[in-house]
Amino acid sequence: MMLFMPSCKKNGNSIKNFIMIYLYICIAIVVLIIMLYRPIKLYVVANICGVELSFSEVILMWIRRIRIKEVVDGLIISHKAGLGIKRDELEAFALAGGNIKNVTFGMIAAQKAGIELTFKKACNADFNGIQLLEVIQKQGALDENSFK
Repeated sequence: MMLFMPSCKKNGNSIKNFIMIYLYICIAIVVLIIMLYRPIKLYVVANICGVELSFSEVILMWIRRIRIKEVVDGLIISHKAGLGIKRDELEAFALAGGNIKNVTFGMIAAQKAGIELTFKKACNADFNGIQLLEVIQKQGALDENSFK
């Protein structure tokens, strides 16, 4: 007898299934937005400050577990100071465990003191445990051999 009855129950189940799928999709979107909030925020801040940074580069940094905030802050600071440090250099330096603030502020201090300090020399100094900003502030000017 049940075989010949209209399939009202079947239509009710399909609506319930549709609602459940819709809810799962909405929950997934909310979770994705929450997970990507920080990268989106840093992407917007970087672009407002004039740093050329694509959203895909920020997402790739996030996937590689790079300290995105430190890299973006370093890019913004170096851009505003006119240092010309590239994103991939800062990423590699961050992955190697370097102190981005030490290098960027040290390079700015060296620039103000009239010392030619390249990014590579600043990185080497950081890996050797030299606090660039403190050294430049104490001595006022350093000779070039201090950063090799």
